[in-house]
Formats: sequence, structure tokens, C-alpha cells
Amino acid sequence: MTSTSARPIPVVTSPEHRGHAPPVEVQCGRPIPAFDTVARMDAIHHALAGEPNVELIGPDVDSAVLESIRGVHDTALVDFLGQAWSAADVPDDGVELV
Repeated sequence: MTSTSARPIPVVTSPEHRGHAPPVEVQCGRPIPAFDTVARMDAIHHALAGEPNVELIGPDVDSAVLESIRGVHDTALVDFLGQAWSAADVPDDGVELV
């Protein structure tokens, strides 16, 4: 029997996750306390950092990554999401979007 070693699970992470700190989430049309907090994300990152079967990688969207994403998602969806935020007409009125 031949032994095969499993590749580590890639986990995309970035210090920029600290910028995602919403005060609330919306569930069934109602605001609730945010589930994803900086403390929760830091705890997950810390727990995974020492795992030998996990590879922490930074976000990097190259053609190979996009092709693997397109392998499981509709190309039109991937293309839309790739430009949706920059194309959004978000008002700069000081109101925090939820």
C-alpha cells in the first residue's frame, strides 16, 4: 500500500479582517448582534496557526485561483462579484451600511 500525504487545507486570512467589525447583522429583517467579531476571527486564526494540516495564506487572486473558483461557480456570478463592489453606487452620506 502506498502512503499519500494530504495537502494542508488552505485558509485565506489577512490582517485586514480587523476592518470587518459590524455592530449588527440582519437576520429575518431584524438587527441582531454581529456574529463575526474581530475577537472571534482572531481566536479562529490563533487556533489554526499552529495546526500542521492548515496553511494560512493571504488573499491572492491569480488566474489559477479564478479558474478553480469558476470550476465550482457559474462564470457570470464570479465575473459579477469581481466587479460588484467597485461598480456599486454607494452613497457617501455617512450612514453605515448593514
